[in-house]
Amino acid sequence: MIQLIKKARGFANKKPIQRCANDGDQILAFERGNLLFVFNLHPHQSYEGYGIMTQAGKYQCILNSDAPQFGGFGLTDD
Repeated sequence: MIQLIKKARGFANKKPIQRCANDGDQILAFERGNLLFVFNLHPHQSYEGYGIMTQAGKYQCILNSDAPQFGGFGLTDD
């Protein structure tokens, strides 16, 4: 992830914008520059179709820590 952030132009100059903070679901999402970070911090619950208000556009998953190659369970569909 650090390599990705280093490649993002102007990342350090952009302020983070909170897009979602749900204590009950333990979901946190924020946007910084042209990157959207979404964190599921719940120890047992995975969510499908979780709505996060952000700008319309085409998004691409570039790092999914739930992927098996990162020791995750592979529960998400990128």
